[in-house]
Amino acid sequence: MEEARKQLAEMIYRVLSGDISAAEAIRKYNADLRVTDDASIHQAAHALFHYRDDADIRQKDEKYAERQTAALKKIADKLADGSPLSHKEGYW
Repeated sequence: MEEARKQLAEMIYRVLSGDISAAEAIRKYNADLRVTDDASIHQAAHALFHYRDDADIRQKDEKYAERQTAALKKIADKLADGSPLSHKEGYW
């Protein structure tokens, strides 16, 4: 479980750095991690789906972009430690 969390954290960091798109990270999630029963992985993926879908909003609303990016980074930081996400993290 910890290794899968770390793998997804790395993908999220790469999205936030602009190295890969959120769509590419989601494709990797679907190929490599979707079959897990780890709720933290699925919660983080849910946040990543929103990040992908909200690209237009982030371009128009700087405060929203800052909040969403900070929330996604916080999720990645917890996953990178191998920690589980709380029940509310990953949803906004």
